[in-house]
Amino acid sequence: MKYTDPRQGGIIERARGAMLGLAVGDALGSTLEFGPRIARIADYHREMTGGGPFGLDPGQWTDDTAMAFALAKSLVLRNGFDPHDVMTRFVAWYRRGEYSCTGSCFDIGGTTRQALERFERTGDPFAGLPDEDTAGNGSLMRLAPVALFGLDDEVEAIRIAREQSRLTHAAPVCVDACGYFVQLLRLTILGEEDPLKLALPRWSGHPEIMRAKTALWGGLERRQIRSGGYVVDTLQAALFSCANAPSFEYAVTLAVNLGGDADTVGAIAGALAGAKFGERGIPKQWLEPLAWRHKLGAMALSLVRTSSEVHLDRL
Repeated sequence: MKYTDPRQGGIIERARGAMLGLAVGDALGSTLEFGPRIARIADYHREMTGGGPFGLDPGQWTDDTAMAFALAKSLVLRNGFDPHDVMTRFVAWYRRGEYSCTGSCFDIGGTTRQALERFERTGDPFAGLPDEDTAGNGSLMRLAPVALFGLDDEVEAIRIAREQSRLTHAAPVCVDACGYFVQLLRLTILGEEDPLKLALPRWSGHPEIMRAKTALWGGLERRQIRSGGYVVDTLQAALFSCANAPSFEYAVTLAVNLGGDADTVGAIAGALAGAKFGERGIPKQWLEPLAWRHKLGAMALSLVRTSSEVHLDRL
């Protein structure tokens, strides 16, 4: 694929949809973060109201989008994955609120915080611990920019996805979850619709990832889905919400109303649904108040352009 390919219009639409969809799902879910599951469809949260545990304004988002934006900027400015640069930007977000739409870091997971502080002490960017009890969703939630950057190179996309996880979340299940989800996002942005191809890409060897992927085939009931911070539960909840969804709105509404870690489930489901339905599939009432909407859309375009330029330089 070359950037000048006339078919690129659809890809750009879906690439922007993935980046913006992540932020929309994050912002919508932030209202319900740490809250209970909404049981009745009639009571589902459907409006961009803000509030939630952090008292956000409508359209503001949390750590999911902030870290994704920091990772995206590094990929573009460094023309690839520079682990030290990425971690330096993550620390700038943590310590000074850079890449946050509120100007402060108000929401950070314990595993992420500990890894960033370890990096500050040691200078080693691969500061994640491999222990399974650190297997949170913090590296999966920020992953969408890697799929955009790796549109022209599947192998490189998988490599970066896995390596960026090791910065803060080195548990094997986290690394494999990122390796799997980047392929799913990438194939969806490129227009793949065959469910078998979407469900069975490479680098998903951890047995827990297979449990998460079963959501793509349908058949699961809402009561079986968990929406806490464990990476596999989050992945399965997002896939469950997007499986056979007729629209972006349907998928993200289902995701955030699972409660629990609603902003992250919403962000991951939003990235995947945005990759499928594109920017134009995101409801205007959600997109228009979105903080940094134009910055996020422009960043998506920069990632795709950089991907093509890097790929051409290697030919």
